[in-house]
Amino acid sequence: TLATLVREHAPLAVKNIYLDDNFLGAEAIDLLAPLLASSDVLPSLERLVLTSNAMGEHGVATLCAALAARAELEPPPPPLALLDIASNEIGDGGVAALASAVSAGRCAVERVDVSANGAAEATERELDQAIKIAKSKRRAPAASAS
Repeated sequence: TLATLVREHAPLAVKNIYLDDNFLGAEAIDLLAPLLASSDVLPSLERLVLTSNAMGEHGVATLCAALAARAELEPPPPPLALLDIASNEIGDGGVAALASAVSAGRCAVERVDVSANGAAEATERELDQAIKIAKSKRRAPAASAS
């Protein structure tokens, strides 16, 4: 229903989407992904909260792909200020995949919450480090231009 409403009323000046505690599953993430990847649907999105939706590793992989497509738009939208995917059963594999996408510049986010996903603390630290490095890379061209 949300995907249909968003498509019908695009482009939307929506800055925040809160779909926490709905146990939507990976299938709902599959429906949300094309909306995130489109330049004309949610161009102003800043916060995406998907806590407790049982997306699993498949859902986070789909989400990473959508955010990667979003990052390649021309002009690219600003990074998400917050991606909250806590309590989604994504484990080490999902957190590591997200860290890899961030490191490769395929997922522009300022802050991510992956708590309560069964991932090792070291994997969560890798994600935090990837975000810090990506932020510094995004700032570097602006700093050298001034």
